[in-house]
Amino acid sequence: MVPGESTLLQKTHSGSCCLFCPEVSFTLKQQEMIYYHRFYVESLYPENRRRILRWLFRSFSIYLCEATPAGYKGRFYTQDVRFPKAAFRDLTFSLRGDRSLCLWIISYDLHTLYLERNIYVYGKWLDR
Repeated sequence: MVPGESTLLQKTHSGSCCLFCPEVSFTLKQQEMIYYHRFYVESLYPENRRRILRWLFRSFSIYLCEATPAGYKGRFYTQDVRFPKAAFRDLTFSLRGDRSLCLWIISYDLHTLYLERNIYVYGKWLDR
């Protein structure tokens, strides 16, 4: 044992660590529970676009956001939730009068190969 090394590092050096160490399994569980989402927001009304963008920034961890001529596109991630349908349905319910609003969300997880599309257009969500 070398003084100053972490317990996990000492177990790794000694060869007695297996995949079921609490430190390792915790790290693997955290990686498996992250879901990535791509979004695209388009509307003729700039206030509605900004309202959705502000809501996304307050509710999720956005790591990329770009302005386009008609709206915004970007990426965010969630933990423990594949696609927060109820939250998005509540948001779009308050904007149901905007018939030009178009919202696309592509959700995926690289570990389980989960892929889902959710599209809001013409005042309603399109289900598969």
